[in-house]
Amino acid sequence: KVLIATDVAARGLDMRVDLVVQTRPPQGAISGKPDVETYVHRSGRTGRAGRKGICVTLYTPRHRACLQAIEKAVKNQFEWQGAPQPADIVSASCSSALEDIEDCSDVVFPYFREAAAQLLQDMGAEEALCACLGVITGTTRP
Repeated sequence: KVLIATDVAARGLDMRVDLVVQTRPPQGAISGKPDVETYVHRSGRTGRAGRKGICVTLYTPRHRACLQAIEKAVKNQFEWQGAPQPADIVSASCSSALEDIEDCSDVVFPYFREAAAQLLQDMGAEEALCACLGVITGTTRP
């Protein structure tokens, strides 16, 4: 289940939320200063009633100082993660594709045998599998 809410709409909600994603750190509209109260309110949607939760805040380098000020104000050490690199994304996509392949029913194999045999003949086993994984993950060019 996914809940998308504005700060105002979220204020009256009391439901289980395991993950909060903030698309940028909250800042005052006029002052541009870190808005600690809004950050606490947003992140407080998760981990209520003694449960644990996760709050992820997406940020750019220009927002880092704002987040550091919020981190200091709330006296909670944030776990900082950089953006995933292209190789990380391809690796995660490949892992997901491998799980899907393992779940594929052998009932459908006859539909693909002729094409598979042609690929093996044209490319060899390893190259054919690499190309198939590239297509499945949407990674056909560097």
